Amino acid sequence: MKDFNIKEAYIRAGYAAKHADKNAYKVSNKPKIQVRVKEIMDARQETNELSMRKVITSLLRLGEKAEEEGNFGNALRAWELLGKYLGMFTDKTEATVKMSHETMTSAELDAELTRKLGILKPEIIAAFTEGTKTEGTA
Repeated sequence: MKDFNIKEAYIRAGYAAKHADKNAYKVSNKPKIQVRVKEIMDARQETNELSMRKVITSLLRLGEKAEEEGNFGNALRAWELLGKYLGMFTDKTEATVKMSHETMTSAELDAELTRKLGILKPEIIAAFTEGTKTEGTA
């Protein structure tokens, strides 16, 4: 499976693109197709798990060997990568965002709102303001 797009897979299999959406959906719901897709997904999962195991095992071995040889820089890097994999460390970024409207005066806010509403079509504005009117207002 190249990707998870049934329409594109249907076309790659040699079928016409004209009604690929509808036909690919029908084909993908056939029991034989669903079984085959599951087999492929299971094999892919197994391959991924083997690759992860190999990487983890290698990092453990390299970290231990580096420590034994006194190469603490390499040992630290191996342990760091293992720790990241295990979710022991999270990089946090703190951001402060100041909204421009917080520094605007009432007059500036009114002018900006008027400018932005001018971009909208009148029927959109009417539909929006109908829901915000209260009884007794025009």
